[in-house]
Amino acid sequence: MKKVCCFLLSSTLLLSGCAGMNDSDTTRAQGAGVGAAGGAAAGGILGQLIGKDSTSTLLGAAIGAAVGAGAGYFYGNHVANQKEKFASQEDWLNACIVSATKTNQETRAYNEKLAAQITSLKARSKALKKSYKKKTVTRAEMLAQKQKVENTLKTAQRHLDKAKYELKEQQTVVQHIKPGESPEQSRVLNSRIADLKKAVNNLEKKTETLASLSATMSV
Repeated sequence: MKKVCCFLLSSTLLLSGCAGMNDSDTTRAQGAGVGAAGGAAAGGILGQLIGKDSTSTLLGAAIGAAVGAGAGYFYGNHVANQKEKFASQEDWLNACIVSATKTNQETRAYNEKLAAQITSLKARSKALKKSYKKKTVTRAEMLAQKQKVENTLKTAQRHLDKAKYELKEQQTVVQHIKPGESPEQSRVLNSRIADLKKAVNNLEKKTETLASLSATMSV
């Protein structure tokens, strides 16, 4: 129990130990701290579900904090390294805005294209299922259609993973902007993030639709 408490305390100290650090080190430390906090919360919930007692909850929190801190430091380090490539914070944020805008436009365009593909796949699948019940199409034709759906799903998942990565990256960037700094860039970047989040949610729903459609083609 003492070890668990000490580990959680060290995570707290990590968050408060940013004073005196340079900007890049602060970014890395904040990333680790945020990761530790999120990991501790998730681990605590998991520990409670598994062990159903306070000891399991704290142990799960400690394990989650350890994993989260490592992942958080890695991501904070990535953000810091990207930031160091630019002469000023404004230049860095402008580059982030361009990147977020590009991914958002690509995701929205892909969503429109995918919507048309899903409509076509649904119609074809529905017709095939009716014909299969009447035994006027073969199992091989059904499986071929199912494969088309799954291939479309794989492509959609790749686009979704890319958009999610961009969203997470820009959300992390915003977390490291100090209050009052670069207000115009912060406003624009937050707007782009909100747009990208909507596009990601839209694409997630479409991947769920494709997964459901694939399941209905099982024979």
